[in-house]
Amino acid sequence: MGLVRTLKTRGSDRKVPLVGFSLWAAKRAVSLTTKHSGVWLFPRYVGPDRRGQFVIKSGSADASANKWLKAILGTHRTSHCFRHTLKDRLAALEVPESIYGAIGGWGSRSMAQQYGDPYGLSSLRVYQQKLLSIAI
Repeated sequence: MGLVRTLKTRGSDRKVPLVGFSLWAAKRAVSLTTKHSGVWLFPRYVGPDRRGQFVIKSGSADASANKWLKAILGTHRTSHCFRHTLKDRLAALEVPESIYGAIGGWGSRSMAQQYGDPYGLSSLRVYQQKLLSIAI
C-alpha cells in the first residue's frame, strides 16, 4: 500500500518498550489482525478522503477513543490526559527527567543527544516496569 502516517516532528520518532497490559494488548492485536489476514490494525480508520486519496483518519480514532474513555470512566477525561498521567507517575517514581522525556517525547534534545541512541530499550524498560508498581 505504501501509506505511512508521517510524524508530527522529527523529534517524535522514538522507541518505547511495551510492558504489562500494553505488551499483552499489542500482541493480541497483532495476532487478531494476522488471523483475519488484515493489513491494518484498525481498518475503519483508513480510507479515502473527500478527494479520493487514501489517508489515515487519526482524528476519527482519537474521537472514538475519547468517547470510549468517557463512557468507561464516567468523566470528561480524554486520551491526551494519559500523557499528563504518565509524566506525573514517572516523576513520582523519581525517574530522571531525561528518561521520562525519552519515554513521553517531552522536551528538546541537545545536539549531543541526537546522535545514536542515548537510552536503549532495556534502560527504558526498567522504568516502564516500575510504572506497573503504581496503583491505578
